[in-house]
Amino acid sequence: MLTAQIIACRACYAACAGYLLSINYKLLDEYLQKMSSLEPKLSISTLSAYMGLVRKVLQHGARHSFLQHLPEFPKVGVEDKPRGWFNVGEYKQLFRTAKKFAGKRIEWRAKSDGEGNYFCLSGEKHSPSDRLIKSYDMTRDLADLIVFMVNSYIRPTDVRNMQHKHVGIVRREWTHLRLTLPPSKGHSYPITTMPWAVKVYERICRRQELEFGRAVQPDDFVFMPLASTRDHAMKLLAKQFDSILDITHLKIGAVGEPRSLYSLRHSSIMFRLMFGRTVDTLTLARNARTSPEMIDRFYAAPLQGEMNVGELQSKRRPRPWE
Repeated sequence: MLTAQIIACRACYAACAGYLLSINYKLLDEYLQKMSSLEPKLSISTLSAYMGLVRKVLQHGARHSFLQHLPEFPKVGVEDKPRGWFNVGEYKQLFRTAKKFAGKRIEWRAKSDGEGNYFCLSGEKHSPSDRLIKSYDMTRDLADLIVFMVNSYIRPTDVRNMQHKHVGIVRREWTHLRLTLPPSKGHSYPITTMPWAVKVYERICRRQELEFGRAVQPDDFVFMPLASTRDHAMKLLAKQFDSILDITHLKIGAVGEPRSLYSLRHSSIMFRLMFGRTVDTLTLARNARTSPEMIDRFYAAPLQGEMNVGELQSKRRPRPWE
């Protein structure tokens, strides 16, 4: 019985090996074209995932000597989806709204007549028949976080891990924070912030000293230090920010791009590209812990000539010998 099973398995392996040997670039390209023509259309990421699975199967065959080498694979087009960002007016609106509701509880209710949803502060008068959907306590951390992220280039993952020992105040010709954060996305460069980040950080320290009744400690977290876990802290901040986006009707950008907490980092980079004088992309990329290619493909995608019309129309000074 066992011998028969072994023979059957070997026959199966031989059949598979024969089929694997017939797979070449032409066959893989035909497969990709067929998948691309399906209705409803598959996204670029889905097509990439399918081709990735095929590659893994062939790699497994090569490891077991069914293939001499892997065939060349056709390239799947790259679909870039730039994240949403906030212009200056929208950024100020977000901050003012977060500051207005700081320390208060927001309730989202569904109208009893089915005419939609609305928000109100806890305790405000509302129809008893309106159903409570969700409610959030808005913290003072959120308003500070909005300004801090726009002035520091950091990612939400940096917010999660940032402790006071990672933050240093530099007061020289240029006042800034030096953020020596744990590595993120393969980058470990220190981050130099804008001056406003210093004011926000000092405000956070004063508030925490009042809350704790002591000076801040190096291992204390900068944002949401009293949360039970760091995952819980980020969930709370994300939910609060999502509520602010709903209240201000800024959840979707002008061209339909979704916005989230990450959009604050995008705004930070866009503001430097728009308003920074002679900021080269490499310096900006290093400081934001990314690459010039990523800035060009994703962060700077919404950048238009009219946003920098002053730079486009500027004239260099004539040299003495001209």
